Amino acid sequence: MRINGIKHFYNDDLLRIEQALLFIETNYRNKINMIQLAVEVNISQRKLQAGIKQRTHLTIEQFIQKVRIDKAKQLLEENTYPLKLIAKYTGFRDQSYFGKVFKKLVAMTPEEYRAITTQNYYSKTVENGNP
Repeated sequence: MRINGIKHFYNDDLLRIEQALLFIETNYRNKINMIQLAVEVNISQRKLQAGIKQRTHLTIEQFIQKVRIDKAKQLLEENTYPLKLIAKYTGFRDQSYFGKVFKKLVAMTPEEYRAITTQNYYSKTVENGNP
């Protein structure tokens, strides 16, 4: 239903859209596509696509990439795992594609991000009196 050009959803559709977002956030390591997602939460692809776009201002694919990159950023900040392993763990098909998407969304390479966040971590540690 549209009111003033804005798509409005029924409560059960809103619940399914939230379930889809949660599904992405918990299954980001696996390959996820719109058909699978729509079947998983029992909603039409069209409603799913429109609902996620309205809720997140991103397409389904963009939201999946954002979730994956957010997790990758956390991993880069917290440890020294090789980039190849981080790429695989966060659901990217290879390190090269991971690097492209990371740079597009974060405006720096994963290596640059790790260097900056590691440097900031150690600066804070020294400031707080911890070696």
